[in-house]
This record gives sequence, C-alpha cells and structure tokens, in this order.
Amino acid sequence: ASQGPRYVGAGPGNLLIATSVAPFRIQIKMRDALSIAEPPFPNDGGMIIPADPELYRLAHESAATMLDEIGVFFEGMTVTRDGDGMDAEIPTAFPGALAADDTAYVMALIGLSRGVPCLVIQSLAEITPQAPPAHPARNEACRLAVKVAEILCRRW
Repeated sequence: ASQGPRYVGAGPGNLLIATSVAPFRIQIKMRDALSIAEPPFPNDGGMIIPADPELYRLAHESAATMLDEIGVFFEGMTVTRDGDGMDAEIPTAFPGALAADDTAYVMALIGLSRGVPCLVIQSLAEITPQAPPAHPARNEACRLAVKVAEILCRRW
C-alpha cells in the first residue's frame, strides 16, 4: 500500500483548524443578542471572517508535530448556524465548508470588533441527535489549543 498523499474526507471525531468562519441565517438572533438595531454585517448575507494568520500558522505547525497524538487533522471553513435543522442547506450556501457549529462566528465577530485575534479549533461531531456522546479520550482539539497557547506564552 502506498504511504503517499491520499484524500480523506473530514468526519465525526476529526480535528478541524478553521481557516475561516461564516454565518448562516443567524443575523436576527445576533441582532437580538447584541441589542443593536442592525446586524453587524451588510446586505443580510454576512461576511466570512478569516482566521488570524499567525494563530493559524501556529496551529498548523503544532498539529503537524502532533500527528502521533491527534491523528489526521483538517483545515477549512466552519459555518455558524442557528440550529434550526437547516444544516442540509449549508453546502449550497458555502460549498467546501467542513463543519457547522453554534458559536464560532459570534466569537470571531466579537474578537474582530475588539481587535482580538481569533482561531477556531474544534473536534467534529455527528449532527444527528441520536449520535453517541464523544468519547472522553477524544480531546485532540484541547491538546492542540493548549500547545498553541504554550507557544504564545513563551513569547512573553
């Protein structure tokens, strides 16, 4: 068997380093939660927020050195949705997105408005409610986030 590059799709339990975050039908909830008159993005379509380049580089390099611990990892867009059961529509709105979540976009938007860099590292989970809970040993996202934080702390 060849040990060269191969295509493997991201799935439940895999680690994702988000290259960017995007909103999907969350504008009204964000407006209400933030108590503002208008959503903080134009044309009701939202805006894609890229990961901070330096944090992303650190996460990528750290993950590459942790392959024995974390296994395979993926890099791509995550889409924050409202959880209204419309996940099947996300691939049409954001072709190539690797994950959906409930909070990443809001976190990134708040960071962006305050000048705080943002990086999203997550472990992908099943979308269906009947999925079993994640195994306690599957904490690759936490280990990677800690490694990135340790590298940042060494700079101080």
